[in-house]
Amino acid sequence: KLMKALRERIKELNCLYGIARIVEGAGQSLDEILQRTVDLIPAAWQFPEATSAAILVGESEYHSEGYADSPDSQAADIKARGRKVGEVRVAVSGDVVTGGNPFLEQERELLGAIGERLGRIVERVRAAEALQDSEERQKAITASAQDAIVMIDNGGMVSFWNEAAERIFGYAGEE
Repeated sequence: KLMKALRERIKELNCLYGIARIVEGAGQSLDEILQRTVDLIPAAWQFPEATSAAILVGESEYHSEGYADSPDSQAADIKARGRKVGEVRVAVSGDVVTGGNPFLEQERELLGAIGERLGRIVERVRAAEALQDSEERQKAITASAQDAIVMIDNGGMVSFWNEAAERIFGYAGEE
Protein backbone atom coordinates (compact mmCIF):
# COMPACT_ATOMS: atom_id res chain seq x y z
CA LYS A 1 0.00 0.00 0.00
CA LEU A 2 2.87 2.37 0.79
CA MET A 3 4.50 1.60 -2.59
CA LYS A 4 1.23 2.34 -4.41
CA ALA A 5 0.94 5.69 -2.62
CA LEU A 6 4.54 6.49 -3.50
CA ARG A 7 3.93 5.65 -7.17
CA GLU A 8 0.90 7.97 -7.19
CA ARG A 9 2.95 10.87 -5.76
CA ILE A 10 5.66 10.25 -8.38
CA LYS A 11 3.04 10.43 -11.16
CA GLU A 12 1.79 13.72 -9.72
CA LEU A 13 5.30 15.18 -9.55
CA ASN A 14 5.99 14.04 -13.12
CA CYS A 15 2.89 15.95 -14.23
CA LEU A 16 4.04 19.18 -12.55
CA TYR A 17 7.58 18.78 -13.90
CA GLY A 18 6.13 18.08 -17.34
CA ILE A 19 4.17 21.33 -17.25
CA ALA A 20 7.33 23.18 -16.23
CA ARG A 21 9.21 21.64 -19.19
CA ILE A 22 6.42 22.65 -21.58
CA VAL A 23 6.54 26.25 -20.39
CA GLU A 24 10.34 26.37 -20.69
CA GLY A 25 10.08 25.60 -24.41
CA ALA A 26 10.74 28.72 -26.45
CA GLY A 27 8.38 30.20 -28.97
CA GLN A 28 5.20 28.37 -27.97
CA SER A 29 1.79 29.96 -28.15
CA LEU A 30 -0.64 29.80 -25.25
CA ASP A 31 -2.73 27.37 -27.32
CA GLU A 32 0.23 24.99 -27.67
CA ILE A 33 1.08 25.20 -23.97
CA LEU A 34 -2.50 24.49 -22.87
CA GLN A 35 -3.01 21.60 -25.30
CA ARG A 36 0.26 19.93 -24.30
CA THR A 37 -0.62 20.44 -20.62
CA VAL A 38 -4.10 18.91 -20.92
CA ASP A 39 -2.53 15.87 -22.61
CA LEU A 40 -0.27 15.34 -19.57
CA ILE A 41 -2.94 15.41 -16.89
CA PRO A 42 -4.66 11.98 -17.18
CA ALA A 43 -1.43 10.04 -16.58
CA ALA A 44 -1.09 11.67 -13.14
CA TRP A 45 -4.41 10.30 -11.84
CA GLN A 46 -4.84 6.91 -10.19
CA PHE A 47 -6.97 5.58 -13.07
CA PRO A 48 -5.21 7.04 -16.14
CA GLU A 49 -6.91 4.66 -18.56
CA ALA A 50 -10.32 6.02 -17.52
CA THR A 51 -9.30 9.65 -16.93
CA SER A 52 -9.56 12.56 -19.33
CA ALA A 53 -9.05 16.29 -18.89
CA ALA A 54 -10.17 19.63 -20.27
CA ILE A 55 -8.82 23.15 -19.93
CA LEU A 56 -11.15 26.07 -20.64
CA VAL A 57 -9.65 29.55 -20.95
CA GLY A 58 -11.87 32.33 -22.23
CA GLU A 59 -13.67 31.02 -25.29
CA SER A 60 -11.06 28.32 -25.99
CA GLU A 61 -11.26 24.68 -24.94
CA TYR A 62 -8.50 22.07 -24.91
CA HIS A 63 -9.23 18.37 -24.37
CA SER A 64 -7.19 15.27 -23.79
CA GLU A 65 -7.98 12.27 -25.95
CA GLY A 66 -11.46 10.90 -25.29
CA TYR A 67 -12.60 13.73 -23.03
CA ALA A 68 -16.23 13.56 -22.01
CA ASP A 69 -18.05 15.26 -19.14
CA SER A 70 -18.84 12.79 -16.40
CA PRO A 71 -20.69 12.80 -13.09
CA ASP A 72 -17.36 11.69 -11.65
CA SER A 73 -15.38 14.85 -12.27
CA GLN A 74 -13.54 17.56 -10.42
CA ALA A 75 -12.50 21.07 -11.40
CA ALA A 76 -10.25 23.90 -10.30
CA ASP A 77 -10.32 27.56 -11.27
CA ILE A 78 -7.61 29.16 -13.36
CA LYS A 79 -7.08 32.70 -12.09
CA ALA A 80 -4.98 35.46 -13.63
CA ARG A 81 -4.48 38.61 -11.58
CA GLY A 82 -7.02 37.35 -9.05
CA ARG A 83 -9.76 36.99 -11.69
CA LYS A 84 -11.13 33.68 -12.92
CA VAL A 85 -10.08 33.24 -16.55
CA GLY A 86 -10.84 29.57 -16.91
CA GLU A 87 -11.07 26.15 -15.42
CA VAL A 88 -9.22 22.85 -15.53
CA ARG A 89 -11.39 19.72 -15.29
CA VAL A 90 -10.65 16.05 -14.79
CA ALA A 91 -13.27 13.38 -15.48
CA VAL A 92 -13.27 9.65 -14.82
CA SER A 93 -15.44 7.52 -17.05
CA GLY A 94 -16.87 4.09 -16.40
CA ASP A 95 -17.11 2.22 -13.14
CA VAL A 96 -13.50 2.36 -12.02
CA VAL A 97 -14.46 2.45 -8.36
CA THR A 98 -17.46 0.73 -6.85
CA GLY A 99 -19.34 2.77 -4.29
CA GLY A 100 -16.88 5.55 -3.71
CA ASN A 101 -15.09 8.64 -4.84
CA PRO A 102 -12.78 7.88 -7.79
CA PHE A 103 -10.44 10.72 -6.75
CA LEU A 104 -7.72 10.77 -4.14
CA GLU A 105 -7.38 13.79 -1.85
CA GLN A 106 -3.92 14.37 -3.32
CA GLU A 107 -5.44 14.51 -6.81
CA ARG A 108 -7.71 17.37 -5.68
CA GLU A 109 -4.60 19.17 -4.40
CA LEU A 110 -2.75 18.44 -7.65
CA LEU A 111 -5.64 19.84 -9.67
CA GLY A 112 -5.54 23.01 -7.57
CA ALA A 113 -1.78 23.29 -8.13
CA ILE A 114 -2.26 22.82 -11.89
CA GLY A 115 -4.96 25.54 -11.89
CA GLU A 116 -2.63 27.94 -10.04
CA ARG A 117 0.27 27.18 -12.41
CA LEU A 118 -1.94 27.66 -15.47
CA GLY A 119 -3.09 31.02 -14.06
CA ARG A 120 0.53 32.19 -13.84
CA ILE A 121 1.20 30.89 -17.36
CA VAL A 122 -1.82 32.74 -18.78
CA GLU A 123 -0.73 35.95 -16.99
CA ARG A 124 2.84 35.68 -18.29
CA VAL A 125 1.89 34.89 -21.90
CA ARG A 126 -0.75 37.62 -22.05
CA ALA A 127 1.68 40.16 -20.56
CA ALA A 128 4.32 39.21 -23.15
CA GLU A 129 1.76 39.54 -25.96
CA ALA A 130 0.65 42.96 -24.68
CA LEU A 131 4.27 44.11 -24.47
CA GLN A 132 4.96 42.94 -28.01
CA ASP A 133 1.82 44.71 -29.27
CA SER A 134 2.92 47.86 -27.43
CA GLU A 135 6.41 47.71 -28.95
CA GLU A 136 4.96 47.21 -32.44
CA ARG A 137 2.63 50.21 -31.99
CA GLN A 138 5.56 52.30 -30.72
CA LYS A 139 7.65 51.35 -33.77
CA ALA A 140 4.79 52.16 -36.14
CA ILE A 141 4.25 55.57 -34.53
CA THR A 142 7.94 56.52 -34.47
CA ALA A 143 8.52 55.24 -38.01
CA SER A 144 5.78 57.49 -39.36
CA ALA A 145 6.86 60.60 -37.38
CA GLN A 146 8.08 63.62 -39.36
CA ASP A 147 10.73 64.44 -36.74
CA ALA A 148 13.97 62.52 -36.31
CA ILE A 149 13.74 59.96 -33.52
CA VAL A 150 16.91 58.22 -32.39
CA MET A 151 16.97 55.78 -29.48
CA ILE A 152 20.26 54.97 -27.81
CA ASP A 153 20.72 52.01 -25.44
CA ASN A 154 22.63 52.04 -22.14
CA GLY A 155 25.83 51.10 -23.95
CA GLY A 156 25.66 54.19 -26.17
CA MET A 157 24.63 52.23 -29.27
CA VAL A 158 21.81 53.38 -31.54
CA SER A 159 18.95 50.93 -31.08
CA PHE A 160 16.39 52.71 -33.27
CA TRP A 161 16.58 55.30 -36.05
CA ASN A 162 13.41 56.29 -37.89
CA GLU A 163 13.03 57.26 -41.56
CA ALA A 164 12.93 60.96 -40.70
CA ALA A 165 16.35 60.61 -39.02
CA GLU A 166 17.65 58.94 -42.19
CA ARG A 167 16.45 61.90 -44.28
CA ILE A 168 17.69 64.57 -41.88
CA PHE A 169 21.13 63.07 -41.10
CA GLY A 170 21.69 61.39 -44.45
CA TYR A 171 22.50 57.94 -43.07
CA ALA A 172 20.57 54.70 -43.40
CA GLY A 173 19.52 52.99 -40.16
CA GLU A 174 21.85 50.04 -40.89
CA GLU A 175 24.84 52.40 -41.07
